[in-house]
Amino acid sequence: MSSALQRREVHPFTKKQIELVETFADQAVIAIENVRLLEEAQTRTRELARSVQELQALGEVGRAVSSTLDLKVVLKTIVDRAVHLSGTNAGSIFYYRKELGRFELGETTGLNEDFRRSTPKA
Repeated sequence: MSSALQRREVHPFTKKQIELVETFADQAVIAIENVRLLEEAQTRTRELARSVQELQALGEVGRAVSSTLDLKVVLKTIVDRAVHLSGTNAGSIFYYRKELGRFELGETTGLNEDFRRSTPKA
């Protein structure tokens, strides 16, 4: 960033004029630093909010694991939270069927019906 002062007639600035310009420059430095600090605080706030979301999701998964022995319920909770945290529209968990030698669609969130119909189910 730069700034300039000029006048049409050539003659030196007075001491008072120079002090005034220096005061404006000092204020500009303070304003620039305040903007930098505000942006830094906003970034930290976003990161903290993200961490809180992740901890909440982990808490939900932990509650699902401790409240049921139903693997499908636990995996559904995991895929739901993963989709939410990643900001995506859909997600799925595939089961590997060793006896068949392939993966099959397991728990899902947000998948369209055409995709679910076209994928082998567990």
